Amino acid sequence: MKVLHVISGLRGGGAEHFVLELCRESLNDKEADFSVLSLSAADEISYKFRNAGIRVISASSSQRTKRGIKAFRAFRILLKQRQTVLHAHMFHACIIACFAKLLRPSNRIIFTLHNNHIPQLHRRLLLFLTRPLRKTDIIFPYMKRKWFQKSNAVTISNGIDVSRFNCLHIDKPPLFTCAFIGRLSEEKNPLSLVELAKSLLPEHNFIFRVAGEGPQKKLLELAIKEERVEDHFIVHGYVEDIPALLAESHCLLIPSAWEGMPLVLLEAGAAGIPVIATPVGNIPSILNNGNGYVGGFETFRSMITEVMDNYGDALIKARRLMHEVSDRYNIRQIYRDYRKVYLQP
Repeated sequence: MKVLHVISGLRGGGAEHFVLELCRESLNDKEADFSVLSLSAADEISYKFRNAGIRVISASSSQRTKRGIKAFRAFRILLKQRQTVLHAHMFHACIIACFAKLLRPSNRIIFTLHNNHIPQLHRRLLLFLTRPLRKTDIIFPYMKRKWFQKSNAVTISNGIDVSRFNCLHIDKPPLFTCAFIGRLSEEKNPLSLVELAKSLLPEHNFIFRVAGEGPQKKLLELAIKEERVEDHFIVHGYVEDIPALLAESHCLLIPSAWEGMPLVLLEAGAAGIPVIATPVGNIPSILNNGNGYVGGFETFRSMITEVMDNYGDALIKARRLMHEVSDRYNIRQIYRDYRKVYLQP
């Protein structure tokens, strides 16, 4: 079973880390041969793949490489594949893989969009027109199949190695700590954290720890300074040890404007800390008011206050989520589901 994961880049986001989880699990499968093709020079976690023994191929030598050259190099690499499952992750990887299949029909394409929010009409049309070239699409539970996705789309969840996040024994810091972990871009809504921090003052004492890189990082840092809430923020940038950050936090904030199936939600669940999130994407299929806190961003202040004031109750909810993540989202089971898809003729 030869599988080449084709992905836009190896930033430190949830999609990239899920590919890493699948590749790590494949090492326990004697019949599996997994490798990764990165279309861009974006590179925060390729070393994690290489350290695990997973081969990584890059179609770009530097950030200055023009987009057309990257696509052409990736196309040439894909033309060398024979009898291979090309698991394309996100839009650009899918389109390049589909064009390559026109010349290499023996390859099979599995496509995971990771996010059903595609505002550009031309992208939706391209995904619709390339449907015949794809074997099947993967969609997350709770998310409805879109008109540009395959009619035989298969529903599979993301998954994690839950054992890496069992950190309940670590003492929390004395100052109430809220973690935000994700790409600092529009869909994750990081700029809203400044407004949220202001609304909590002066009644509450807390710190927001922000982990991630992205186009809104400088805007976030500027807003923090302009609103004079520097004492309540730590903007880390990229953080390698996410389990440790979760273990040192009292709760996780996911104020996203739109989502797919955020891996960090599963990670926080496995770590046993309360999660406060907006009901977007696949979040409502995992998180509810019995195992966490779900509501529009306008309710975030009241939900954080409830967690702060009744932390024992919040931990009871978090424990429920921890058991559900362990039972339903363990990467071992998720890998078996993907394996069945990969082996379909």
